[in-house]
Amino acid sequence: MKTLLITFIGVIFSFSLFAQIVVPDVRNKSELKTHNRHAVVTMQEMGVINSVELDAKEGDGIAIFENIEFKNGTIEFDVKGKNVPGRSFVGVAFHVQDNETYNAIYFRPFNFKNTDKVRSGHSVQYISHPEFTWKKLRSD
Repeated sequence: MKTLLITFIGVIFSFSLFAQIVVPDVRNKSELKTHNRHAVVTMQEMGVINSVELDAKEGDGIAIFENIEFKNGTIEFDVKGKNVPGRSFVGVAFHVQDNETYNAIYFRPFNFKNTDKVRSGHSVQYISHPEFTWKKLRSD
């Protein structure tokens, strides 16, 4: 029984050694690359990043944190969008190859509380550009 407990604690400890938390340094402008958007970084006390805000423009826009490798794990982020139907899409892109080729999960905050079941069902969406755009995935 004592050996099992020690082994179990050892396994938990060894897993925690492999956990890695990566926080992009957006204060360094070379780490944040944008396409069709302007990014504004706001800071809290002690230099802690409060938010990265992207402006609204026609067409798709993306902000890419350069020099980060990610293979498996969990992506955590807080996101806030405006309640403007058809204009407020916020989310996270991954498998980014360039400004036109990426996968993304995005949220449509104006649909979360919509009483129309079809629209509320479109609150969280997936795309894989350039082949599987929202139009193609919606129609197929």
